[in-house]
Amino acid sequence: QELCVCDIVEIMKMTQPNVSQHLRKLKSGGIVKEKKRGQWVYYSLNLEKPNVLTALEHVPSQKSRIEQSQKLKTIEC
Repeated sequence: QELCVCDIVEIMKMTQPNVSQHLRKLKSGGIVKEKKRGQWVYYSLNLEKPNVLTALEHVPSQKSRIEQSQKLKTIEC
């Protein structure tokens, strides 16, 4: 799914500059893609690149953190 930097900051418990730097590197490597909507930029995995799916098999799941972040966002809105 697509996430903005602020969502990723919350999920990963990292600073915004740190997340942005990592996303910039992942984008330049073709691992993530970005979509601009107004002032916001949303990032998602580039699943069209075959190595991304293979790499994901070795990355710990962040599903529970993502779900928790989405619940908090729904409550705040």
